[in-house]
Amino acid sequence: EYCERLAHDIDQILTSMDNSKWGDASKRAEATASYFSSHSFRLRDQVMADVATGKMTVPDGTDSLEGIRWLERVSKHICRITFYMHELQSRQLRN
Repeated sequence: EYCERLAHDIDQILTSMDNSKWGDASKRAEATASYFSSHSFRLRDQVMADVATGKMTVPDGTDSLEGIRWLERVSKHICRITFYMHELQSRQLRN
């Protein structure tokens, strides 16, 4: 579910960026960052439960937790980048 959502969102963000639609890219990036931020605690809890019950090894659990943190961090960076590119584009259009 999360991987499919991420792949879909990234595809839409990249399409908007390729077409210089920074406002659309910024809105999608913000929604993506918010989505992953709001679901990260549940994902972490699931990983920890899987490690505790033996469904996942400790090294795999560690890798999964690092992956979740990385996705959150990168989604926030993409959100900021697209926001500032939209701001720049808006200023250029006004001048």
